[in-house]
Amino acid sequence: MKPIFFYILIFIFLIFIPVISSLGISMNYDNNRPLIIAPGETKYIDFMLQSSPKENAMKINLQLLDDNGIASLVDKISEYDVPSGGEIKSKIKVSIPSNAVNGTEYSIVLLAKDMILSEEAGMIAISSLLSISFRVKVIKHEADINQEKINLNFFMLLGILIVAVLFVFVIAIYKIFRRKSSQQNY
Repeated sequence: MKPIFFYILIFIFLIFIPVISSLGISMNYDNNRPLIIAPGETKYIDFMLQSSPKENAMKINLQLLDDNGIASLVDKISEYDVPSGGEIKSKIKVSIPSNAVNGTEYSIVLLAKDMILSEEAGMIAISSLLSISFRVKVIKHEADINQEKINLNFFMLLGILIVAVLFVFVIAIYKIFRRKSSQQNY
C-alpha cells in the first residue's frame, strides 16, 4: 500500500509542475556537417531562434562562447524577443585569415539563454539554456589549388631551363678550353 501511495503522490506533484519553456536553434551546420570556407574568405551563417507554441513569448540572450577569433554575431543586440511559437532569424559572420593553413579546423559554440523574469514573488523560474556548436574547415578552392600547381609547374620548368642552360654553358666552356689546350700541344 505504501508504494502505491508514494507513486500517486509523485504523479500529483508532477502534474502541478509548470511546463519548462522550450527553446530551439536551427542552422545548416553542425559538428558532422562543417562549414567549408577558403582562406581569406568571409561567410554569413543564418540561424533561427524558435520557441514552442505552448510557451509565452521569450527573451533570449545570445553569445558566442567559443569563436576562435574568426566569428562574431552580426546583429548589434544580444537579446531577442521571440514570440510564442515564433522564430527570429539572425546571422553569424565567419572570417578566415588569408594566411590560414589548408585543412585547419575551428569549432564555434553559440549559447542561447532564456531570460525568464518571475512575475510573482517567491516563484521559482526555470530557464532554458541551449548551446549549439559547429565546425569550420578551411579548404582552398579548387581554382586556387590549380593556380598553385600552375605556378609550381612554371617555376619548376624555369628551374630546369636554367639548369639546362648552365649545363650547355659549362660544356661549351669545357670544349673551348679543350681545343685551346690541344692546339697548344701541336
